[in-house]
Amino acid sequence: MEEQFILRVPPSIAERIDQVLSENPTSSDDNSVDLSFSEDGRTGTFLIGNNRFPVSLLDLPCIIESYKSYDDAEMNDEPDRTESDDSDDSM
Repeated sequence: MEEQFILRVPPSIAERIDQVLSENPTSSDDNSVDLSFSEDGRTGTFLIGNNRFPVSLLDLPCIIESYKSYDDAEMNDEPDRTESDDSDDSM
């Protein structure tokens, strides 16, 4: 089963995520990215490098259609989204 989330983060964190995902994987802890949820399934933690940010799973007011590309040329229709993860950078 595939799960997809919309992760809203500040621009500085978005740039760092893009940088980490664009680089070749290494064993460095500075390049680790993780999203985990607590038992309630609505709150959790987003980890990038050594920085942790609290997240909340929010219900979206409408259905969002998403697309994914494996080769940056062809877009594939993905399941509809009804939830979003909101990261709080104040932690």
